[in-house]
Amino acid sequence: MFRLIIKFIRLKLSCGFLFEIMVFLRWPWWGGKPDEDKEMIINPTYNLRLVGDMTDSRGFHALRGVTVASTLTAFDHRMFFDLLLSAAKCKGNPRKEKAFLALVPPFIIEMMEYTDILIDREIAPKAVKYMGRLEMPPASISVERAVGAFEKPAGRADYVVGKHFYLQRDNTIPVEIVELMGNVMNNKNFDFCNVFDMEPSILWCVDPCTDFISPFHLSDAQADIVSGLLQGTFPLNDISNELFEMLKEVEVLVTDAGFKARRAAHEKCMADNKAFLVANEYVVVKSSFNLLHAAWQRHYLKALVTGGYFMPSDVQVPNRQFIHNEPYCNFLHHMQVRELNKLLPEVVSPSFSFLANYYAGSDLEKHIDREQCEWNVSMPMDIFPNVDVENAWPIYVQTDIDDDNSIVELNMGIGDVAVYRGTKLYHWRERMGHGRYANICFFHYVNGEFKGSLA
Repeated sequence: MFRLIIKFIRLKLSCGFLFEIMVFLRWPWWGGKPDEDKEMIINPTYNLRLVGDMTDSRGFHALRGVTVASTLTAFDHRMFFDLLLSAAKCKGNPRKEKAFLALVPPFIIEMMEYTDILIDREIAPKAVKYMGRLEMPPASISVERAVGAFEKPAGRADYVVGKHFYLQRDNTIPVEIVELMGNVMNNKNFDFCNVFDMEPSILWCVDPCTDFISPFHLSDAQADIVSGLLQGTFPLNDISNELFEMLKEVEVLVTDAGFKARRAAHEKCMADNKAFLVANEYVVVKSSFNLLHAAWQRHYLKALVTGGYFMPSDVQVPNRQFIHNEPYCNFLHHMQVRELNKLLPEVVSPSFSFLANYYAGSDLEKHIDREQCEWNVSMPMDIFPNVDVENAWPIYVQTDIDDDNSIVELNMGIGDVAVYRGTKLYHWRERMGHGRYANICFFHYVNGEFKGSLA
């Protein structure tokens, strides 16, 4: 009977016009409804996290889920999972939320209120979403540029307004940004509003070498200045020193010589990395994030930790917490595939991402990966304490399992990535020392012809 109820709800939620009819009628034969004295909404911080082998046509098998709101609730029942997944998909859409609540039986409503999946709008927490700021980040999240990385020249007189940024002052995302994110937008699980804090004004910066997108919130005064720069009406000499430095960092302001030198350095680096990767099936690529993006990314990750978004335990690795397919990481996952395909000897597609927090005592046993992880990109996104690259928590790869001399230590700073063939090269990490912490995201890719599950 309960299975039929779930199928009925999913069917009705798929019929747009029926939403309004069901909400109007309230279908009282359920025998109950949410508290009319409160405006109940689906908790903005509610997400569904999954673990387990994933093998069937919908990608789920031996499933265990965890709802993440202000309370953690574990459950094993597949039908409950289907219903709670529907709730997660309705989140943030008032019309769909009302339709969902009109269809759900009272005992489910009570369960959802008890676990804080349903919550009074007046006390609802704000969901954690990503957005940078065009200001100097605090020291706790600041990121230093690696020694030897390309440095932008100084001197205001040489700077001009760049061509690779877009200003959004309302709710309409610039069409150029939508086009650049084509492969991300094609991902049915991607939703701008669930990933980014979309309150205007927003400066969308595009890396001219990689097409990577970095969004930043602007104050009204900053938005006026950027608008004036786009129109050629705001003098560069009237920009404050701090804002001038920020605009240089995100390449709103550039020099012709600096732009050409950076592009030439990037092309040479890509050619060298590709040759090394083809020969060895691994390579370390230095970060191409601007420093502001890397810093506010750390801020976002810390907010996920304090907001309780991570699975609290991991049976595979001690002292590790994780999120499978975290929304912002999915954005990164799909955005970097173009650059990755310039490096690899074969065309790949994203399979899944895995965001993990490692604490003192964590390690990772020597292993090779399953077929969904043909190529891996391992990116440290936060490290404590701030250490130099040589003393960061390395990953080890072994190119020949029968030769200990083939073991290589790969060291990475924040934003650097190790690219390696996960199904062939054994890889592992040694036990993390006392007082250490690392946040690492693993982006997994499969051959473009892969037909299996991507979970």
